[in-house]
Amino acid sequence: MKIRALHRLLAATVIGLFSIPAIAQYTRDASANQKIDEAINNHYLMMELDKAENLLTGTVDACDDKCSPETKAKAWMYVGIVRGSGKQDQAGAAEAFSQAKAQDPNVSLDADLASDETKATFAGTSAGEAPAVETKAAAPAVVATQTTAPGAAPPPSGSPGDMLCSPQGATIGTNMPIPVSCSSNADVSEGFIKFQEAGGADWKKITLDNKAGQWQATIPCEFTSNNGELKFYVGVKNRRGEYVDQFGSKNAPATITIGPGGVAPAYPGEAPVSACVGGVASASDCPPDFPGCSSGSTAVCGDLDWGASCSNSSQCKCGLLCESGQCATAPTCSSDSECDTGACVDGYCSALADTDKNQGPFKRHHLSFTAGMDIMPYGGAQLCTADRYTSYGIRCYSPNANGGVDRVSNREDVGTQNGGVGFTPGQMRLKLGDDFAVTHHLTVGARLGLAFLNTRPKPANYPAEGSCFPLHLAVRAGWTFTSLSKAGFRPVLYLEAGGAESDGHVKDHSRAEKTRHVDMYKVGGFFFAAPGVTLGYAIQPNMSVNLDVQYMLLFPSGGMAGSIHPALSFVYGL
Repeated sequence: MKIRALHRLLAATVIGLFSIPAIAQYTRDASANQKIDEAINNHYLMMELDKAENLLTGTVDACDDKCSPETKAKAWMYVGIVRGSGKQDQAGAAEAFSQAKAQDPNVSLDADLASDETKATFAGTSAGEAPAVETKAAAPAVVATQTTAPGAAPPPSGSPGDMLCSPQGATIGTNMPIPVSCSSNADVSEGFIKFQEAGGADWKKITLDNKAGQWQATIPCEFTSNNGELKFYVGVKNRRGEYVDQFGSKNAPATITIGPGGVAPAYPGEAPVSACVGGVASASDCPPDFPGCSSGSTAVCGDLDWGASCSNSSQCKCGLLCESGQCATAPTCSSDSECDTGACVDGYCSALADTDKNQGPFKRHHLSFTAGMDIMPYGGAQLCTADRYTSYGIRCYSPNANGGVDRVSNREDVGTQNGGVGFTPGQMRLKLGDDFAVTHHLTVGARLGLAFLNTRPKPANYPAEGSCFPLHLAVRAGWTFTSLSKAGFRPVLYLEAGGAESDGHVKDHSRAEKTRHVDMYKVGGFFFAAPGVTLGYAIQPNMSVNLDVQYMLLFPSGGMAGSIHPALSFVYGL
């Protein structure tokens, strides 16, 4: 038995060791599955068929070699459902199912979403050779122009070198950064790109970066605002500093046309770029839904790739948003209202350049746990009288012979020490809350809590009076002065209102005879309105710790009594 157990342990260890490289290889599976779910649940089920298909095929395209075959097959399977069951295009569905089975012969159909005709198409489709994915291929053409980024191309005729670079010979829209990506079979350790902007005379130089075997650099926005021909060439060296390959030359450069009808360029396997920050292509250069043309807002883009860890969307490349801590393909949209970021740019939800607006997506629901204590001001002389009971909300109790308490309302000799006015502790309150973020500044929500400690008792001689009302029920509206998409200092002003009681407790200090003591309670409620301020710190955009202070104005009992309520809270956004 021990030998068998040892064999099983060794087998499991070997399997695990061989599995680690595969797991590490497919770093984009989590983001891809998230986008597949979005395409089906947010778009397909709402009959936004083009959006669903574009998002699915775009996800496969962005996967490159960093998604597992099973994940790619799942995406293609749902493309088939969108085409077959949604668009009634069984030929297109068969093509998608063929792609899916080519990736994973064991892929299963989501029968709940497939029509009978689509099920038959799936059953009758076999694996075929998968053609290259064309992002947004199913979208209806709005204008007769190329709308996908150009791929790798050979160097200009007559120039030395055998590198492949993209883009080359393409037409690019104005006011866009141009990502240039090159590959070479030579032993390369460094490289550069030299370019001359349209209408310019000087050659600028940028160093190439090696990213997974591709030598890449981005020509900045400031050199793409003029229509015309931008020229460039690329050179690479080995470790000894010797030139080993090139793409074009100063005398025979590669060219990119900047102007109307151009496309939005992209690095291989990545989303097309958007128009530059601070520069928006003119309306004449931007057909409807054309990638890279801004519709009034300008996207902020970082340099993090799809699947990279992030804390806000401005860190991710254009066309991506930071979701669940990873850069992922941004949701498609047709209006700003469809986006958590508050901005729809070029058909994608985007982070904005305007610092007064949201800098990334924010969580809609913010759950909170709050613990605090009431502090009530009161005091004076002759407190235990009928007049004070009505006008000041004083409740006085003395112990009775049965171990309980009786209400006292005719003792004119009872008051606080020296008849002074001060502060006394009230209830400890524990509250659970949920606030919905209407915008990245405005929240509305509710609180449910329990009050305990220092609560007034139920008198035996006045049983109808009852004891302290222990529940805290409230609604709240708040304004956050910094965006909910940002970490850091987070001040908030809010107004809370609802039902609650606050009892301030003080023993009688006016009498020297301690055997006849009286417990006094200043009672306010059963309704309240409470302006408040929160000084918070967001450890992450969706996680904060807060110091909260509110002034509870209680009525009608107690004659508009007031209670100060400091508290600590923890908030987590979902």
